[in-house]
Amino acid sequence: MSQRRRTGNRSVPFSEVREQDTEGRNKGKGRHKKRHRKRLFKGLLLVVVIVLLGYIYFERQTYENIQEVKDYSRESSDNYSYREFADGIIRYSRDGVVYLNEKNEEIWNQPGQIQNPIISVNKDAFAIADNGGDSIMVFTEAGLKGEVTTTLPIEKIAVSNQGIVAAILKNEDSPKIATYDTAGNLLVEHQATMLGTGYPMAIALSGDASMMAVSYLFIQDTELISKVVYYNFGTVGQSKTDNQVALDTYKNSIVPSIFFVNNETSVAVSDVEFIIYKGSQIPEAIKKVQLDKEIKSMFHSERYIGFVLENDGGSGYELRIYNMRGNQTASVNFKGEYGNVKISGNQVIMSEGSRACIFTTKGFKKFQGDLEMDVAEIIPLSGMNTYLLMNTNIMKKIRLIK
Repeated sequence: MSQRRRTGNRSVPFSEVREQDTEGRNKGKGRHKKRHRKRLFKGLLLVVVIVLLGYIYFERQTYENIQEVKDYSRESSDNYSYREFADGIIRYSRDGVVYLNEKNEEIWNQPGQIQNPIISVNKDAFAIADNGGDSIMVFTEAGLKGEVTTTLPIEKIAVSNQGIVAAILKNEDSPKIATYDTAGNLLVEHQATMLGTGYPMAIALSGDASMMAVSYLFIQDTELISKVVYYNFGTVGQSKTDNQVALDTYKNSIVPSIFFVNNETSVAVSDVEFIIYKGSQIPEAIKKVQLDKEIKSMFHSERYIGFVLENDGGSGYELRIYNMRGNQTASVNFKGEYGNVKISGNQVIMSEGSRACIFTTKGFKKFQGDLEMDVAEIIPLSGMNTYLLMNTNIMKKIRLIK
């Protein structure tokens, strides 16, 4: 016998009532979930806004003082130079190379006799050579990977991520350009001449060592001419004379620097402009950016290329930053002489003695002041406004404060 429930002037089956009650409860739950999702979304949006505002606030803060967090100094009588590499720090001198962590603890130590050390650092490998000597040591994060002995005095070097090394070797009016593997075997040798190619000014290797770029300085009828030449050591270059796949000439300019950003992109820097090249097989110049002021210094990372330019009338300097598409990202004027300038992450770090000035790559001044010690290297650390300061046997962790 079916049960019915009277509602108003009519009776309704209990099964229908249960269905209506269930539907009402489901609608209520749906409205509750919807309100909960809205509250959750508003909460997350508020958190994002707070974090973004906090980031902008700290990004645009300028600090003038430091606070020492930790002293990692050790006694030593030697004079060291430093470079960032991978997750640690390269410390090198005439007596060899040491790889350190951020607490000044040795990971490995490679003794050596290097009278005038010069260094080339890539992402996965670095090389240290004796300028004017005949020895090159190649390292990875794990330690010594190989050694090279040259037949002529070394002038400049470049290293690939694989540890292959290219070197400009002095030979009076006929310098040589040679590449070596980590076992010290000669891979390619190219003879340069003042009347032919010109004198090699700069050299670079792509990360995979398949491409080499060289800038030459040539004098023709009292006119300075720079040549940017690309050599391809892969299948594309095998059918070309001397593996040469590209050559561009630039009149009345000198190209003292050339570097690879990755296997596809490279940059040549002259005294009046920089040129971005694209192509992993046959590079082509895709953008030229004229610089309307005299260059005091140039520096770069994988993402940016920066310049310190001299302002007219001795009114200080301009710091100008470009991305690797050739678009300007920042321009800011500053005063003071800084001999050491580099890009680390999204910061431009300038130092001279105990003085330092730090800008972001967007042009905001982060720090200007005295570091209370002469510094050879400044490395940003993880954490808010923390840095590692190094010089000779001193290593300190500091924090920027107002």
